Amino acid sequence: MRAVHSPRRRGGRLSRPLVASLGLLVFFVFVPLALATGLTSRASAAATPTNTSPPTIVGTPTQGRILQASPGSWQGSKPMRFSFQWSECDVTGSSCTQIAGATDRIFTPMTAGRTLVVSVTASNAAGSSSASSAPTVPVRTAPAGAPVATTAPSISGALAVGSTVTADRGSWTGDRPMLFRYKWRLCAAAGGPCDWYLDTPGPGLRLGPETQGHALRVVVVARNAAGKSYALSPATSPVQGSLMPDDVTPPTITGTAREGRTLHGHAGTWAGARPMAFRLRWLRCDRDGLACLAVGSGHAYTLAAADVGHRVRLAVTAANRFGAATARSSATAVVVSAATPPPPVPQNTGAPTVSGTPEQGQVLTATTGSWSGATPMTFFYQWARCDALGGNCVPVTGSLAQPAYTVTAGDVGHRLIVQVKAHNGYGDGFADSAPTAVVTAAPAQPFATNVVSVAAVSLPDRLVVDRVQFSPGAITSRAQPLVLRVHVSEVDHGRSVSGALVLGMAVPFNRLSSEPEVPTGPDGWATLTYRVRPTFALRRGNLVVMFVRARKPGDDLLAGVSTRRLIAVAVA
Repeated sequence: MRAVHSPRRRGGRLSRPLVASLGLLVFFVFVPLALATGLTSRASAAATPTNTSPPTIVGTPTQGRILQASPGSWQGSKPMRFSFQWSECDVTGSSCTQIAGATDRIFTPMTAGRTLVVSVTASNAAGSSSASSAPTVPVRTAPAGAPVATTAPSISGALAVGSTVTADRGSWTGDRPMLFRYKWRLCAAAGGPCDWYLDTPGPGLRLGPETQGHALRVVVVARNAAGKSYALSPATSPVQGSLMPDDVTPPTITGTAREGRTLHGHAGTWAGARPMAFRLRWLRCDRDGLACLAVGSGHAYTLAAADVGHRVRLAVTAANRFGAATARSSATAVVVSAATPPPPVPQNTGAPTVSGTPEQGQVLTATTGSWSGATPMTFFYQWARCDALGGNCVPVTGSLAQPAYTVTAGDVGHRLIVQVKAHNGYGDGFADSAPTAVVTAAPAQPFATNVVSVAAVSLPDRLVVDRVQFSPGAITSRAQPLVLRVHVSEVDHGRSVSGALVLGMAVPFNRLSSEPEVPTGPDGWATLTYRVRPTFALRRGNLVVMFVRARKPGDDLLAGVSTRRLIAVAVA
């Protein structure tokens, strides 16, 4: 890793041993003290849930009818989560036995003559406590001829994103003909509380990315001339990530695009079930990297005279027992003749630039500048913190290879520069940007009430994504990451919300990389950085539509105070 190199602005750096010693002192002395103080403060303020009115069961207990548990009323610290356990009792409401897997908010009795009780456990940061409902009246027998499930439905198939699972409707008695529909529920990983997810006319369900980490249940709805009944399946185990091959990073080519030279192909990285087999094919394309024809296979390819004037790409097909997928590399530079003099190492012809506001919490974005020399050329970035005059610059740890940089409190009062390293098959070149203006502190909030923790936002209040920012403002290259800034506030008072979990997904999914949820900071903003996938055609005027969700930690994905919004960024 090369440090920033600019003799006219360097000097006065801190020694590495001194920086390391100061870092260890802060970590081992002040961090444990701050954590202990924060934990003590929160523990003393938290209150264990206390039930003030018992849970109830809503609905008439009848074979094949849906009953729903109401958790009752509770006091204690928020947020508070509820779990459920149904039990079957004798006609007097005693001698109760827990029903295995009956941990959903809803329940469908299959046996007549028994009473039912539901136990609710409320949990928060301070602990948990439980309360039980009064027993129901004995479960009634279904009307004559109406559908009645004699064995519960079940779910089969690979529990992985991209796979299709199938519901077995179980066994039923009742008058024929009988029609069936399927209502799917998305549950906690352990099969606990669930939310309605999708209705399907048939028994098949293709698992989308939102199902990952959740268990599934299916409610089978049976209907005939005598009536309608329901039956609920047990919960599955949690849905895993995709088992089909899925490229995480695209294939790459190393080597020089010159007649007689050998190119080497690298398959990239792939997610999916193992074992996985790979097939590498070399493609000769036109000068734009399009209209490609296969000319070779394997991990290496030696450029021939027929390749001169063309670009070369690598297509990798990954296959496992669940399917196959193909990804392509970027195109090489135009292949030159062996008689052509070799081009020079990278030379900077236009200095890199930095855009954005130099203010704490804001995102700065660097351009590579312009370069001459052999291609392909790869770029690396090193941000550096300088004094107020733009001299004595010291590299910022951890900022290598990132064109986007979030300004920190440590940058206040300094200027920032970025150094770009350009690399090709013949060597490296370096160029520095001009210093930014002096970094300013984030503007103070006029009132402390302008920011609220997401833990204090509860229904009927809701979250809202009220502001979004893209940097750059339009997609111009696959080499430059796309930075999305999202601001979350609450509906009731319009305050910024800290600690909300923000997820952004491109639609369709093959346009941008998949990134995990990011919490909003003390200012209500969250920053997500995406890689433009090679499968996305960069045509002027194309749009990338993004699904953005903000939720409260611990809330179900489809419930609580969560919010959703569709946004778009254009291709320039």
